[in-house]
This record gives sequence, C-alpha cells and structure tokens, in this order.
Amino acid sequence: MIGGTDIVIPNPGLPVAQAMDTVVRCARGRWAGAILQDSGGRRFRSYREVPFGRVRELFVYRDEQAFLSWERVGAKPENANSMIHLIADDYQLTVVVDDEHDATMRSLVSEARDLLRQLNAWRLRREAA
Repeated sequence: MIGGTDIVIPNPGLPVAQAMDTVVRCARGRWAGAILQDSGGRRFRSYREVPFGRVRELFVYRDEQAFLSWERVGAKPENANSMIHLIADDYQLTVVVDDEHDATMRSLVSEARDLLRQLNAWRLRREAA
C-alpha cells in the first residue's frame, strides 16, 4: 500500500471554483492527458465538462492508463504519484499526493501555491482600490 500526504494551501478569499480550476490547470500543464473524476465517481470526458462551481473534491489522474490502474488495483506502489486528490473548502485547498518529495509533485504543489497566493493578493488589491 502507498499512503498520502495532505498539503494544505491557504485560500482566504478566492471562490472554490477558481482555486480548484487553478490547481487542475497546474496538473494538466504536466499531464496533458489528465483524467478528471469527482468524489462520486463521475468521470469527465473533458476539462470543460467539470462543474467547478459545484465540485469541491476531484481526482486528477496522470492519464488513461493511470486511471485504469487506480480503478483496477487502487493504492498500490505501482500507482504512486500518478494521481492527485483535491479537496476544497472556503478557506483552503488540500492537495493529497503520494510522495511530496517527488519532483513532479513538488513542482505542481509549488506552482499551485504560488498562483493561489498571487490570485489572492490581486483580489485584495482590487478590493482595496
């Protein structure tokens, strides 16, 4: 079995939909063939189908092969770092990865954290103006 590491990214003011979309875009930048699935098991045929305004939990699989392997055997060592689990609420976004030290996972989380920080700062500047 493999375990997961929860990485919590503060999100003090962006709508959940925007925060989720940002992280999914980061993942898709690394995994062009990413497969998206909600917590109810609904698989989306394309990025455009994801109802970001209603979804608060998503699984992002690296590609079709990773999705099928997770469906077949679940959390086994051969599936490590081929999927991320996103959980959002109004104040934070949790990114669950298998190995936070893996280069791809570290890069993805770092980019997502930076983008969310920038978007929140931009939102605050705009509100203050």
